[in-house]
Amino acid sequence: MPKVMPYHSAKGLTFDTVLMPRLVKSSFPVLSAARINHLLFVAITRATKWLYLSTLKGKEVDSLQLVRNLGEKGLKNMKDKNSRWLPDFKAALNKVVPDIKDFQVQKIGGYLVIKLLHSYEKGEHWFDASQESDGTLRVLGLLAALYQDSPPTLLAIEEPELTIYPGALAVLADVMKEAAGRTQLLLTTHSPDLISRLPVDALRAVEKLDGVTLISDIDETKRMDGLRYGP
Repeated sequence: MPKVMPYHSAKGLTFDTVLMPRLVKSSFPVLSAARINHLLFVAITRATKWLYLSTLKGKEVDSLQLVRNLGEKGLKNMKDKNSRWLPDFKAALNKVVPDIKDFQVQKIGGYLVIKLLHSYEKGEHWFDASQESDGTLRVLGLLAALYQDSPPTLLAIEEPELTIYPGALAVLADVMKEAAGRTQLLLTTHSPDLISRLPVDALRAVEKLDGVTLISDIDETKRMDGLRYGP
């Protein structure tokens, strides 16, 4: 059943498919560019499989250029420019999904199409991203963000454990700890397994009391209590 809602009401929800219509300047007459970017980020990240953006040529909001740049500077750039992180990216992806050996990004019309090479005893086969599991696509996106050649000064990841089987979290934890040496990394998680794999001095407890959000350090004892009883 389709649901129609304003952008700010969608925060915290996820959907297989998200359609964002009429992304033109006249749809956001009184909002600043920063506010539009924030709203579009919230809406875009609600989609777990398919995202459709609708606009009018010559009237599109400037924020859409950021979306185009993400595609050009992501996996396609990594492969085309033979990124120094390409071997590490492939190795990490292979640890999570052992039969994936390579990837490619093809430009077809106005779209970038990702394909993954699966290798089996009887041969190899290229699969479109649309044929991959949610967990594989999630890992692919996280690794692409963590292995950027020119990382942003702050990289934020919300609940990296979503749709990913627990065995892959060990690989992601190692990659995130490595990436934290190149940029400031902020992530939120409810996964005891992931919490157990991160340095205790890098952890913060967040709770809401009487309408006030409190952030505090934790020690090893508090971490063990959290792992025992859950967050």
